[in-house]
Amino acid sequence: MMNGEITDAASQGPHKVIINKSNNTPIEPGTIHKTQFPFNPNMDDELKLNAGDAVEIIEVYDDGWSYGRNMTNNEVGVFPISYITGYNDPSNNF
Repeated sequence: MMNGEITDAASQGPHKVIINKSNNTPIEPGTIHKTQFPFNPNMDDELKLNAGDAVEIIEVYDDGWSYGRNMTNNEVGVFPISYITGYNDPSNNF
């Protein structure tokens, strides 16, 4: 059996299994996600994040950043969207 393939009980041949490494929650305004990595701001408008913080998404930008609220301390700011669970980079072919 090849990695990423399974064979059904009727032995009709291998089937591709796609594994999504996200938590399957769309990243859109109003959703809450956990941070995977700490983020230390370099600019005044950036949001400090610790690994495991819950973040409410307020706005998603096309440049890979998002505006959100850190639910731990109620602070708001921008942060890299790839630092939260649920982010699925379309250029990542796994």
